[in-house]
Amino acid sequence: MLLHTKDDAIDAAHHFIIMVKTQPGVQLKKWMSDAGGEYKSADFDTMLKGQGIEILQSVPYQLQQNGHAEHFNRTIMDKAQALRLDTCLPQSWWEFAVLHAVYLYNRTPIQRLKWKTLFEVVNKSIPDVSHLRVFGTAAYVFLPEDIRANKLAPKSELMIFLGYPDDVKGYVFMRLHNNSLFTAATVLFDEAMFPKCPDLKCRGFTPVGEIPADDDRPLKEVNIP
Repeated sequence: MLLHTKDDAIDAAHHFIIMVKTQPGVQLKKWMSDAGGEYKSADFDTMLKGQGIEILQSVPYQLQQNGHAEHFNRTIMDKAQALRLDTCLPQSWWEFAVLHAVYLYNRTPIQRLKWKTLFEVVNKSIPDVSHLRVFGTAAYVFLPEDIRANKLAPKSELMIFLGYPDDVKGYVFMRLHNNSLFTAATVLFDEAMFPKCPDLKCRGFTPVGEIPADDDRPLKEVNIP
């Protein structure tokens, strides 16, 4: 859940606390924050105390006292920025990049969790990643008959893939002609095409320690820990 205003923090925190309580063996005892304005209201304190949660706050301008949260925020924002810029999406679409970055982060093995994913720790099962697709890529999305202009209208439409909805099994797309969101499950992806970057071709990848054959720079040895 993204916070569009600071007033949203209370509802978001309350929903998070209720969700945590439904997880077996999980109990939220303390709430640590950076004492930002969204966390210092009387209503927020009342909500936390009503749940029996101890309130902790870091000293102003001492970000290291809330280091885990600050590091996570930086990690997500860096990932989101890379996703958005790499596919030429407008800055106003930042929230889709952030949600996509979080979705991928929750399904990425982490060393401090002994190379388990956060999804696995919470749900006690290895996540299925076969549905993952390249962010910002082109997709030909099937249009149900009920929303077509007429019987002769196309049965599919070129859209931009943006992520995964929380409440249904499918994908979220942006329609190009009116910038409206569209959710669907029947779709054909073209992961070599990026509608917002018409001149961009599929980049492939460069393995660690290697460079393209047409690059005349000397190879550099890379030690992987």
